[in-house]
Amino acid sequence: LEGVKFVHVGKTGGTSLKLFFKKNGFRISEIHVNPATTAALRRDSTIVIALRDPVSRIVSAFNFQITENPTEPHPKWRREWDACFPDVNTFAEGLDEQSRCGELARMAVGSVLPSGWMGSHMFMGPCYYMGGV
Repeated sequence: LEGVKFVHVGKTGGTSLKLFFKKNGFRISEIHVNPATTAALRRDSTIVIALRDPVSRIVSAFNFQITENPTEPHPKWRREWDACFPDVNTFAEGLDEQSRCGELARMAVGSVLPSGWMGSHMFMGPCYYMGGV
């Protein structure tokens, strides 16, 4: 296939899928980190979007953030994040709390991130990538 647009939603197996495409000779244009635009997704393009169960994706993003990406949330927020969320269950429970920890949890999965907070795999789900189309 020529002209494959691959919308790489974080923590959906996108890196493995991208390697599969390259290994099998597909020429792809990857959309990752920035939302897709109408111009990027022309009618004559083949569009591939990897999706995953939303709860599994959030758990994976949480674990990635804690173990492999220690600069997210931004170092300014990291100490507070670690104190609020020692594990993913505490994070999930925090989503419903009316506290600073609850506020942090909702910011991580919401559409508005505070100033200085780097892009998060939790925040950048399918709606983030396709919202501009």
